[in-house]
Amino acid sequence: MVIDPNWNPPKCNRSVRNCNTPSPGGGQRPVDMDLAKVGYNLVKCIRTGEMVELRSLWQEQDCVIFFLRRFGCQVCRWTAREISRLKEAFEQNGVHLAGVGPEELGVKDFMEGQYFKGDLYIDERKQCYKDLGFKRYNTLNLLPAALSQKVRQVATQANKDGISGNFSGDVMQSGGLLIVSKDLTCVGPCRRQMS
Repeated sequence: MVIDPNWNPPKCNRSVRNCNTPSPGGGQRPVDMDLAKVGYNLVKCIRTGEMVELRSLWQEQDCVIFFLRRFGCQVCRWTAREISRLKEAFEQNGVHLAGVGPEELGVKDFMEGQYFKGDLYIDERKQCYKDLGFKRYNTLNLLPAALSQKVRQVATQANKDGISGNFSGDVMQSGGLLIVSKDLTCVGPCRRQMS
């Protein structure tokens, strides 16, 4: 999976709350989420330690927010690196790139590995994850998700690229990608990671 730097997301002009356009790549799509409500959740800026409302990420400009499963997740590290390749194109188009992790564990290694070029935040209470509908795995569905073909393909590519991971932290949390414009319309694949 390689992200095309020339890709421009289509505008769908529907509020994210009701956006149920088919998700490219077949991922799950958050439906019936109240992004205005989610925006009031507090996240901690890793750079400054300051608590800010999530909506501050998109109030001034469109925003791509990558919700990582864990900072030690190999798939998340690889995906973060791939998304970061688009940072210059995002900036040229007035789009802010941000990442959110569910816990502080592993953030130091993640930053030292320079996997992500955007601003990083931590959702210490995991409230954004809950409100956006990012599911939690259990012992019955974790193994099939971890062994899925998509995950194996990304892990193989990550290994080729020299990106490793670990199993420290909350392995049951899922994550995903949210693309939102400052006027709260869906501008791209608001999708949840399948694994």
